[in-house]
Amino acid sequence: MHYQRLIGIDIIRLVSFTAIVIFHSSLFYFHLPSNPFLEDSLIIWGLDTFARSIAFSGFTIVLVSSFLVSFAKPSGTNWLGLFIALIIGELVLSFFTNSPLWLAWDVYSVYLFGMMTFFGFSAIPRFWGALGFSLLWIPFWSFTELRPYLSAELQTVLGIWPCESQGIAEWPLLPWVGLVWFGSWLGYETRRLRESQSKHVHHIGRLELITWIAILTVASSQRGGYFNIRLGGLFSCDAYRQAPQVFWSHMAGVLFLLRLSFDQRVQNFLMKSKPLSSLGELAILKNFFFAYVLGYIYLALVINGLFWIESIWPDSYHAYEIAICEFFGLTFILQVELLARLGLKCLNSIQCSGIYRAIFNRRDCELEA
Repeated sequence: MHYQRLIGIDIIRLVSFTAIVIFHSSLFYFHLPSNPFLEDSLIIWGLDTFARSIAFSGFTIVLVSSFLVSFAKPSGTNWLGLFIALIIGELVLSFFTNSPLWLAWDVYSVYLFGMMTFFGFSAIPRFWGALGFSLLWIPFWSFTELRPYLSAELQTVLGIWPCESQGIAEWPLLPWVGLVWFGSWLGYETRRLRESQSKHVHHIGRLELITWIAILTVASSQRGGYFNIRLGGLFSCDAYRQAPQVFWSHMAGVLFLLRLSFDQRVQNFLMKSKPLSSLGELAILKNFFFAYVLGYIYLALVINGLFWIESIWPDSYHAYEIAICEFFGLTFILQVELLARLGLKCLNSIQCSGIYRAIFNRRDCELEA
């Protein structure tokens, strides 16, 4: 059964991806608690303020991606593409971060583990949903009494490694695998209701709206906890160790926007805008994991290239450094989009080759969206 693409979800993912790219750029380029050019450039200040205003975007992407994979109930071919993208992302991240472990533990690890467990034991989706929801209320990093019994590597993966004057691994398994399980369960439940043609999926009633307003009002008292997180070595300490009530105060807003995207009245309103209704054609959104990995590689190459230019012509580079940062800050998403389209054309050519089609019995020459 074919369903209309939900524009609201496309907007959530595109805006969140943009914020993540800005954070990654500043984090990798300066490796300081904050961008040193904030007072020297209105453009950089604006980009930084925008990203910090939705600094929760990494969690948003993991939840929405988990939701969409479960909601779409991917076929075998789609599963293969998803796992390949995640594994490549893991290898790329490990290469660029010089992890002391053979493989870096990061978002790809958590997401892959969460997907494999949820769909590997798909007969109990509500169990995973309840477990994931519960984990996200537990501050595992405060379980300091466990440290003497665990190796440093295991402490890092589990998220209980101390944060005194140093960074920790991003996306520790606990509690963040719960975000994958919770999002996957939400996608499963939404698909089940939609397949049963429940009218409540496409219409937010008065009582539900009042409930949402009450939840968001209560949650507003804890908003803003992610705005002032430090970049550099302590980014992971600030971003992944917020109090559970602070995390949920932000997640409540994401869940409401996700719910709002399914309301047919909102969908119809957004469809009236030609630019918004065309968002689904972006390569970043049609092949999100591929674009995410490609963007990460491209960012690392650009930054290393800039460092190389700086080492050769330091005076000239410093004279134009702010302008260079402004240019990449304003255009990087467009660059990733164009790069993703080029990459997808190359993949499509490979998939249409005689050998590939013979091995995978592929009869069409269109890359899955």
